[in-house]
Amino acid sequence: MKADCLEQVTDWLASRLSDRHFGAQLVVLRDGRVVLDRSVGSTNRYHARVTPRDRFVVYSLGKPFAALCVHLLAERELLALDKPVSAYWPEYGQHGKKGVTIRQVLQHRTGSPMAGRGMLGVLAESLAIPNWAKSIRRIEEARPWFAPGSAPAYQFFSYGFICGELVWRVTGKKIQEFFDENFARPLGLTRTSFGLPRSAWGERVVIHGQAAFLFNWRRMREAVCPSATTSTTAREVAVFYEMLRRGGRAGSTPLLGEGTILAARQPSSDGEVDQFVKAPVRWSQAFMLGGVSSDQDLGRIMGRKSSSETFGFGGSSCCVAWCDPGRELVAVYLCNKSVPDPIGFAQLRDLSDLILDACE
Repeated sequence: MKADCLEQVTDWLASRLSDRHFGAQLVVLRDGRVVLDRSVGSTNRYHARVTPRDRFVVYSLGKPFAALCVHLLAERELLALDKPVSAYWPEYGQHGKKGVTIRQVLQHRTGSPMAGRGMLGVLAESLAIPNWAKSIRRIEEARPWFAPGSAPAYQFFSYGFICGELVWRVTGKKIQEFFDENFARPLGLTRTSFGLPRSAWGERVVIHGQAAFLFNWRRMREAVCPSATTSTTAREVAVFYEMLRRGGRAGSTPLLGEGTILAARQPSSDGEVDQFVKAPVRWSQAFMLGGVSSDQDLGRIMGRKSSSETFGFGGSSCCVAWCDPGRELVAVYLCNKSVPDPIGFAQLRDLSDLILDACE
């Protein structure tokens, strides 16, 4: 890594400290070695300093954790990705969704981004989050906006609920239990959870900016929603992505087959406009993909200079995690200040490009 370029990364981080409500963690790994590990800013209104152990809510950045639980079930032949969701969860098949496959869920191609529409739909979806049964019922009763499989349409909150319900229907285990058994404990992830544990309330980083009123609400922050309320640290997200970079291994222990990871990274759209976010996205079967040619593509948050094999995810325009296998690089940035688009996405893009510039 180029020392002067790494210094530019830390300068970028320091430049945001003029905002006294700002708090962030940044971790960069190169070939498994830590090249940057910074915790800066404040966690709450009393301006306690952010430490590497403080837990950020990472919004949609948690979606790949849930998706890979489903891929692991497929690897173990406990479900088949090309079978309908309704084969395992009959109630899902109502109102024209009977033929929707699990793979289409993972690709954001169910045609049902939400149960309701417009801002009222978003509000209703949001307020249902603390009640798993209510959220599942809304998904079951939803009608497709588009023909399933016809186009990508980002499943804002429902993605994680569907993955979690599939885990429950197939194994009888809640998704947190399944994730802990198969990923968290083998990797030593003690601070990653789908929803903040009640005992960890004092370790949270308070949110500022967009939707702060919602995600600082204790009932929301503790709710289990793999699409929106995952709490974790940058160090633990980096450990997870490093496991993926190493072909699914934690040390010498295989957690996920290399072929399964490659399947999860397989592109499912490239240049298509997502019908929900109204922008192009290079979706795979679990991740956003890099190597985008358009500054409109959401994958730009992983850097304009990212390679086409880069995979990762963002969270509410304030968090991003990605892995570039060719450069042997993993980068994770978690922040508590959600900035309206396009400024937020531009900030993530610029940070990712600075990290990429530092690679020899």
